[in-house]
Amino acid sequence: MAALGDERLFEALERDGPAIARGEDRVFDRAWSPNSWSAAPGPRWRWWWPTSGERGPAGGRITLNLGHSLGHAVEAAAGYGDLLHGEAVAYGLRAACRIGLATGVTPPERADRIGRLLDVLDLGREPLPYALDTVLDHLATDKKHSGRRLRWVLPTEDGVVVRSDIDDDVVRAAATSLLAAGSAA
Repeated sequence: MAALGDERLFEALERDGPAIARGEDRVFDRAWSPNSWSAAPGPRWRWWWPTSGERGPAGGRITLNLGHSLGHAVEAAAGYGDLLHGEAVAYGLRAACRIGLATGVTPPERADRIGRLLDVLDLGREPLPYALDTVLDHLATDKKHSGRRLRWVLPTEDGVVVRSDIDDDVVRAAATSLLAAGSAA
């Protein structure tokens, strides 16, 4: 939700992200965004999101797929074993920022801010060893296609936009940027 436009949550992650990732109780003692978090039984907070329909911020439920297209593709290329889902989505979020930059949708400052947060959380940093063709083959089966075009959720200055007009060369470059030299061939 932070990269989707929840500024308070983004600031909280920038301030306390590593502690949140470690599950430190002190950071769960406060709620950051009353619209995004709700009390759950026990000492932790749980994520809340409407479960039906295309309702929600900036384009509906599909916006929750920010980072998921290439994230799912690298997760599949890994055989669903080498990467946790969240790690794969972090790679996908980096790729979404690169696609957004290449298409003029994502301002450089926003992409840098998202990248810095992923760096602090140590997510999606190391080049992946998978073959580009394997990643792209998995991307071709992504469920977010509409009219034979993949719908991409891309960061904007203060939220996201959904686009289905992304050139294949831009996607290829973004996917390549996630991979170790030599594996992209």
